[in-house]
Amino acid sequence: MPPRLSPTPLLLPASALGVGVWAACGMRVNEPEAMHFFRGNTHTHTLWSDGDASPDWVTAWYREQDFNFLVLSEHNIVADHERWFAIGDGRLTRERLADLQVKFGADAVEVRETAEGGQEMRLPTLQELRARFETPGEFLMITGEEVTDGFEGKNVHINALNTYSVIDPQHGTTLGETIKRNLEAIAIHGIEHDQQVFAHLNHPNFTWSMTPEDLAGVSTLRSFEVYNGHPSVNNRGDSNHPSTEAMWDFVNHAAAREGQKLLLGIATDDAHHYHDIRLGKSNPGRGWIQVAALELQPEAVVEAIEAGAFYGSSGVELHSFDRGQENYRVQ
Repeated sequence: MPPRLSPTPLLLPASALGVGVWAACGMRVNEPEAMHFFRGNTHTHTLWSDGDASPDWVTAWYREQDFNFLVLSEHNIVADHERWFAIGDGRLTRERLADLQVKFGADAVEVRETAEGGQEMRLPTLQELRARFETPGEFLMITGEEVTDGFEGKNVHINALNTYSVIDPQHGTTLGETIKRNLEAIAIHGIEHDQQVFAHLNHPNFTWSMTPEDLAGVSTLRSFEVYNGHPSVNNRGDSNHPSTEAMWDFVNHAAAREGQKLLLGIATDDAHHYHDIRLGKSNPGRGWIQVAALELQPEAVVEAIEAGAFYGSSGVELHSFDRGQENYRVQ
């Protein structure tokens, strides 16, 4: 198993803490005991798409690290159907299969022989994961998907939270239209299924796909990943590209100038690698959000995120927060 997260927060620069979102939601909380946060991650991958661990292994990791909610955001997939994964030398090795059998018991890991003489393992569905891992008030699985699209070599990845089923990528004739069409499809999906959904744009600097002007040009964009723990997403920018924090500033200056809603900043880990914990790998636990929701239910969590009642972090944790008319105090 990967090492447990340290119970003592790592003190990072203040810029690692997306506390500015609180100014938009008008909340005033100054007693530590009144600040009921639920810790969660909205961007995670398993063997269902391009992660290297079984979904039950991944879910157990987050629960054991005291996360309260998790979204398995596979690429254009919701884990609601039967799927078998080949056992071999790739992402599901025989050693990893043995680890699963030791951790969960041989009866919990379903394996069958193939016609070619090999073996394959059935991947647990989201419904099965809920039955095994969810605990009321402690741990929750929220249905989600990374709607994966693109335009002329530029990646357009948008995470949809609290969905009912798969939302297909919508495509577009420009980069901006591609983003808008996918955001619109997610919103329509929520209306059609009478569910509160939420969408955040992922890693805009991945393959240098987007500029601050691209983000500012999408009036329906409400949230994006200001921090993503994947080592290849270029959070810090470079000499020719702004960082995601600089992009956030640019977009919100433009929004304030036009009297529009501010863009919210999400933090995620975008985990893919659970067995090799080191720099250069996309490991779990590098970014998350703390959500001040009324209860640990999908609708309540998503509504709180939509209202801006959360902060994103890669280590810093809030002890208390007090917002006045002209200033705010954070401890």
